Amino acid sequence: GAGAGAGAGGSEGTKPNKRSRARDALWHTVLGVVVDEEPSARYGHTVLYHRHTQLFFLFGGSNQVEFSNEVFSFDWELKQWRMLQQGADDADGEEGKRAPTRRHFHSAVWHLNPQTGEEDMLVFGGKSNGYHNDIWRYTVATNSWDLVAVKPG
Repeated sequence: GAGAGAGAGGSEGTKPNKRSRARDALWHTVLGVVVDEEPSARYGHTVLYHRHTQLFFLFGGSNQVEFSNEVFSFDWELKQWRMLQQGADDADGEEGKRAPTRRHFHSAVWHLNPQTGEEDMLVFGGKSNGYHNDIWRYTVATNSWDLVAVKPG
């Protein structure tokens, strides 16, 4: 029989080791990025890939001085950033405001909107000068936000 450590074929080293493949992966700098509207350095942001538009969307984050509620897209083919929303000083998380409060360490996912058939970005929570317990929906087609009403549990 196959000894300890033998692969699926019964000989040493024939079974792929997923850990070694992940460990051996290499990072590469993306060259030729157009830097007209690139985001500033930040942490605590989210980046999601949108299959329909084939763009990456970046929201929020912090640069250790201030929090952000900016929205950027990145086109991998063109290697180009585009600022979609500069951010809003008056966004305080209340219904009727045009964007979520500036924040970092939030969560974001794409959600299929049954009314439009398109994927919208949902942003939940995060932190700025306090913790947030809200859900905002970003609609790609209209480049707009709306506060999602949450029913009490």
